[in-house]
Amino acid sequence: MKRKIIIISALISTALFMAFVNGPGNGNIGHLQSSNAAPAGYAGDPAGGNKTCNTTGCHAGPSVQTQTGWITSDIPAQGYTPGSTYLITATAVAPGHSKFGFQVSSQTSAGAYKGTLASLSGQTALVGTTTKYITQTSSGTSGAGSRTWTFNWTAPAAGTGSVNFYGTFNITNSNNNTQGDTIYKSILTVNEATGVGLNEVSTSIKKCVISPVPANEFINIDVEFTKELAVTCKIIDFNGKMVKEISENNKTSHFEKRISLSELNLSAGLYFVNLYSENNMIHSKKIIIQQ
Repeated sequence: MKRKIIIISALISTALFMAFVNGPGNGNIGHLQSSNAAPAGYAGDPAGGNKTCNTTGCHAGPSVQTQTGWITSDIPAQGYTPGSTYLITATAVAPGHSKFGFQVSSQTSAGAYKGTLASLSGQTALVGTTTKYITQTSSGTSGAGSRTWTFNWTAPAAGTGSVNFYGTFNITNSNNNTQGDTIYKSILTVNEATGVGLNEVSTSIKKCVISPVPANEFINIDVEFTKELAVTCKIIDFNGKMVKEISENNKTSHFEKRISLSELNLSAGLYFVNLYSENNMIHSKKIIIQQ
């Protein structure tokens, strides 16, 4: 009798779980946990066995595809400084779609977790017993042709070397089941900064404010340095194309510019404002342009 009760109880629990995953209102972002976040280990990462939702059968659909540039950061080109905190951005782009999911983990190529992830809103959550994965929650799935999530990453100790941000993205067809979804993989590799000169330049920024966010008419760039520098500002689009360059011929400790978006004729989307000094990128900020 006890065995029958246990089996019946397990079947009821499974049915309730599947109803929660695929039921109305959830689109088809699969296998949400009680915390309304996807379980850990599906970021296409070596520590998780390179699994994705597609390879485990949770989201049946086309073969897993690879996208470059879907994970970005404000880590300088010369690399991260151990112990510093950076903003990481995960962006899924799929015109005509309105439900998205993601999962990211920072690891070495051998699968060792590196750095500390931190959620910035209720639309993302840390998951797993070691909280080394970050993913969307049920309130962070909606978008109009794209979806962006941001979170913080505190760099690991000196001597760590290169770190990979492994990520998977779920582009759903919103049919309220797990059939027909497309899973993408993307990887961002960052290096540890080396060389005293580069670190001295990258830490010379006293203040950097780029506003408003999102922008639809203009961009204000206000940067203060601890010393005078010759500065070049470049606005880069999502595909890496430079759309605007502003150079300050004389060295300055305060770089301040106002850019009219109507003059640039830019489409809505994600862009980067990169600051350079002596051909070295010393800072990078993301901006979102709306029309």
